[in-house]
Amino acid sequence: MQADFSDAMMRGCRLTRANLRQARLTGANLENADLSGCNLTGADLAGAILIGAKLDLATTHGADLSGILTERPQPEPSERERIEAMLKAHMRWAESDGREGKPADLSGLDLRWVKDLSKRKLTALIAPGATLYGVDFTGASLQGSNLSGCDLRSARFTGADLRGVNMSGAKLNHADLRESKLGPLLIASERLLPARLDHAEARYADFRGADLRRMRMTGSDFSCANLSTADLRDADMTNVELAGAKLPMKFAEVALG
Repeated sequence: MQADFSDAMMRGCRLTRANLRQARLTGANLENADLSGCNLTGADLAGAILIGAKLDLATTHGADLSGILTERPQPEPSERERIEAMLKAHMRWAESDGREGKPADLSGLDLRWVKDLSKRKLTALIAPGATLYGVDFTGASLQGSNLSGCDLRSARFTGADLRGVNMSGAKLNHADLRESKLGPLLIASERLLPARLDHAEARYADFRGADLRRMRMTGSDFSCANLSTADLRDADMTNVELAGAKLPMKFAEVALG
C-alpha cells in the first residue's frame, strides 16, 4: 500500500491480485503487465503506459487514470496511406532541399504504428503534440524539427541528428539518446539555433555520448538520467532537476564546488 512506482519500468510484470491501494504509479511503464484482480483503489496512474495490460476484475475506484496510454486501434487503411504519403513527400522535400515533395505537418497525431523511422531524412518535421512512444529514430536526420510536447517515452534516437530540434515540454522518460547530436544548428552564416529541451521530462533517459552543447534545458526533469559522458558545454541548466542523475566528472566537480 502507498508504494511509489513512479516512472518504473514494469513491462510484463505479474501483479495479479496485488494490493496496490493508493500506490503511486505515475508514468510507470506497465506494457503487457498482468494486473488481473489488483486492488488499485485510490492509486495514481496518471500518465502510465497500459498498452496490452490485463485489468480483468481489477478495482480502480477513485484511481487517477488521466493521461494513460492504452492500445490505439490501427488506423483505417485510407488514413494510414495518407500519413505514409505525407512522410514520403517530406523525405523527398528534405532530400531535394525543397525542390520536390512538401513538408509534412503531423501535429497531434498518434504515430505509434509507424514504429521504424530509423535513418530517415526528416529535417524540419512538424509534429508538436504527436504520440511517438517507442518509435525507432536511430540514425535519423531531424534537424530543426518541432517535436514540442510529444510523447517520446522509450523512443530510440541513438546516433540521430537532432541539432536545433524543439523538444520543449516533451516526454522522454526512458528514451535512448546515446551519441545523438543535440547541439546548435547553423541556420545562417553566423546564426545558431540551439536545441530545446526546456520543461521536458527526461527521467531515466540515456544521453551517454550525446552532444548537448548550448542546449536550453530550463526547468526540465533529468532525474536518474545518464549524462555521464554527454557534452554539456554552455548548456542552460537553470532549475534542472538532476536527482539521481549520472553527471560528467568535471560537471559534478563544479556543481560540488
